[in-house]
Amino acid sequence: MNKSTVPSRSSKSKSKKSKRIVISPEHAERIARMRKGSTKLRRRFIEDMALHKFSSSTQERYLSAALHFCAYYWKSPVDISDDEIRAYLNYQTKERHLSNGSMGIIHGSLLFLYDKTLRQERPTLNIFRTKKDSPEKVILSQAEVRAALRCVRDIRYRTVLELIYCCGLRETEALNLKLGDVDYRRGLLSIFGKGGKRRQVPLPERMAQKLQALWESHRHPELFFPAYHSHRRPGEPRSGVLDRPIHSQTLLNVLQRAVTESGCRKKINIHTLRHCYCSHMLEEGAPMQAVKNNMGHRSLNTTSVYAHYTTKIKRAGADAVEKLANNLSR
Repeated sequence: MNKSTVPSRSSKSKSKKSKRIVISPEHAERIARMRKGSTKLRRRFIEDMALHKFSSSTQERYLSAALHFCAYYWKSPVDISDDEIRAYLNYQTKERHLSNGSMGIIHGSLLFLYDKTLRQERPTLNIFRTKKDSPEKVILSQAEVRAALRCVRDIRYRTVLELIYCCGLRETEALNLKLGDVDYRRGLLSIFGKGGKRRQVPLPERMAQKLQALWESHRHPELFFPAYHSHRRPGEPRSGVLDRPIHSQTLLNVLQRAVTESGCRKKINIHTLRHCYCSHMLEEGAPMQAVKNNMGHRSLNTTSVYAHYTTKIKRAGADAVEKLANNLSR
């Protein structure tokens, strides 16, 4: 098996956490070589995933996981035994300490590869199970969101971040918004969401005005949030338009700098604004079913989790506890 090295980073947390081990240079080189090639089996695997109606992102992750797996043993998956699969899963969980989410992708990829494409039985894949990670969501207060977004001065970056927050959109849903997706007369956005599903989301009038002003600033024939030209001299303002949306990492950098500048020390990402939308909507008394529909959640249970984060609901619960305690002192 491949030997791996442990990064020498010290943990600042009180509880000692396991370190994720990076793959060996030999393994990385094999992966790079495999990505450049193409085989009949790989094409069949990709075709099967498309027929199964996996999303494009799932297909990319499953293919990457399969390539990592084959590169690890440097042989065709047909020739990899069940015991070797067991050893690989143990290596990823016990030595590399991958998260449950990462292990779920590896397991899903191998299960589909052997069960659907190769039609070969591998008992270990039927035994292996992963739990879903459920990290605590970071929720900014309405005042914190307002302060952070005021620190974003570029019109494209600020407008897309405000849109994500005001309409509860996913990052890709907002960045890929097209001119034809906005119904100004009815005040609605037509969103092409997760799983290829369309949904309509209410668009606040003020947000509609900001979208119009943004488009007039660049007048791209299709996109609301086209990327800037990448080549510019130091100190020059960003300008121009490309025929692709703003890169997600660029937007994340902008938001994180703005949050820090506003004085907030919470660790956030772009999806934090979507979490904030859901929490703040419930906080302001919006019906949970309406919030569920706007968010594009499959289940009301997913939406109801956010009620735990709403300040007003927490305060109402605290007031009830106070009344119970007061009754005891009468």
